[in-house]
Amino acid sequence: MAATFDMHADGYYLAKSGRPDASQFTGFSNRVYPVAELDIRYPFVRELGNVRTIVEPRVSLISTFGGLNDAIIPNEDSVGIEVDDANLFLANRFPGRDRVDEGSRLVYGFNTAFLGNRGGQSELFLGQSLQFGASREFEPDSGVRGSVSDLVGRLRVNPGRYLDLLYRFRFHPGEIEPKRNEIGLFAGVPALNLSLGYLNVRKHAMADGLPTRDELSFTARSQVTRTWSVFGGGRWNLAEAGGNLNWQLGGQFKNECCTLRATGGQSYVRDRDIRPSTYVLFRLSLKHLGEIGD
Repeated sequence: MAATFDMHADGYYLAKSGRPDASQFTGFSNRVYPVAELDIRYPFVRELGNVRTIVEPRVSLISTFGGLNDAIIPNEDSVGIEVDDANLFLANRFPGRDRVDEGSRLVYGFNTAFLGNRGGQSELFLGQSLQFGASREFEPDSGVRGSVSDLVGRLRVNPGRYLDLLYRFRFHPGEIEPKRNEIGLFAGVPALNLSLGYLNVRKHAMADGLPTRDELSFTARSQVTRTWSVFGGGRWNLAEAGGNLNWQLGGQFKNECCTLRATGGQSYVRDRDIRPSTYVLFRLSLKHLGEIGD
């Protein structure tokens, strides 16, 4: 069991920010608010032959004030929120600072793991949240509708160091068809390995109004020597009237002092101010000193 209490403070200077009544505001705005968390988890472990089974229930109570999201503060860095297994237990599920995950909620779930004594493991996570009072800050299709959120989960199967399968999903409790499917596969040895990814998100499950996403991606890598490796891959839109979204090729040098990475590719994405482009990127990382990239 862990109890956490944090105090947050945000300050803004706003120039001609729009108000709900269509008037404009110029000046300073601020908010100071506490966040209290009570997190309870307890693992149950049992040996079954050559397999160790772990079942860990988890419950969190997260609470702060309501009415913290002032309408005069533009929402520039907290858009496109979608509840998933990665942010379900976070105190603030919004990315950025412009919006606060206000009010109180109870988050519950469990994680089950099967660990082989001779290697290999499998993992299953399921979770959901109960909001005390409906939040007005989440879009209807974000997975937070009313008081009970969508059910989110993750299934991972890792029979050995050279094969890893991952499936992430989101279901509405009253529907059979998932709103989000995400599949990842890694297979191979250092000399040659392949990563595959598939993402499908239904149109009415997109919190930011984007159309249905149905994408396939892959990356192939080869560790040519102890310090040199090469890689290449691409991403495709499988929806109607889709096509190749991008491809890239590159190489990397890495030793105990630095990492030098060069990547070249072509992007075919077109959206408002974004146009198809060709790019070449270089990145130099010096251990303990930082990175330089262009």
